Amino acid sequence: MPYQLTPAADPMAIAERQYGTKKTEVRFTAFTSCIGIVSRTGDEVTGVHLSIKNENGELFDAAAIPQVMAALGANYTEVFIIGSIDIWQNPDNGVADAYAELERQVRDGVNEQDFNTYPLGNGTYGGEIEDDRLGPTYV
Repeated sequence: MPYQLTPAADPMAIAERQYGTKKTEVRFTAFTSCIGIVSRTGDEVTGVHLSIKNENGELFDAAAIPQVMAALGANYTEVFIIGSIDIWQNPDNGVADAYAELERQVRDGVNEQDFNTYPLGNGTYGGEIEDDRLGPTYV
């Protein structure tokens, strides 16, 4: 079965391969080798939690990118990628090309100053609007 995203039941606990939207803040479940993409549209924040592999062990690939972009929505004004970015960029893990294309498409949706990356290790992260800017949260 191909890589599939599903809606999260709780946008304050977005699990692997899920996405969720909430007014002003979202949060992911713990990351090990995962990344999250957080976008802002108006006063709503959307988070997409991506794992390197799906439940069947199949790698994230370019075919999954349209799902991610659809979950983020077409009108976001700020966006960032957070988490184990270095793992995704490592060619030995099999997702580096797909990650590069994903980052390019995500970045293309906003002005340069409205895109950021936060390469971090394992942890629990999210995003929120504070002082009218989208930024990361750390639990």
